[in-house]
Amino acid sequence: MNVIAVVITAKPDEPESPPGHFESDVTSKMSPTAMAIPARGITIQLSAMICHFS
Repeated sequence: MNVIAVVITAKPDEPESPPGHFESDVTSKMSPTAMAIPARGITIQLSAMICHFS
């Protein structure tokens, strides 16, 4: 769960960061297929919520 939280906070703060570079750090801890797909979905939803509230 900590990894997901890091992804959620890092994506909005660093939109110019190359996604492949960040994902490589995540995949080093967990499987890419098991982590990348759900993480992206959560990131998109959270980003949409942040934009909506702000």
